[in-house]
Amino acid sequence: MAALNKHAFLDFTSQELNVPIEILHEEVNFKNLATWSSLNALLYLARIHHETGVLLSSAELSKHNTLQELFEQIISKQHGI
Repeated sequence: MAALNKHAFLDFTSQELNVPIEILHEEVNFKNLATWSSLNALLYLARIHHETGVLLSSAELSKHNTLQELFEQIISKQHGI
């Protein structure tokens, strides 16, 4: 699986959470988005796995607030860290 870049991450995040990509940036607290819910969290975890090959737990997701923090966790896991 190819390494994830920030644009691709924001693109699939926009699609999965059904928000315009224009409002997404590194410091957005994704849990404060109007479309965020526990069901969307599970769907988002599945999409992250599909797009990146990285399997995050709901506990790992809950540790993060910003998209940047989440992006960094995904990149770390892709590199086996």
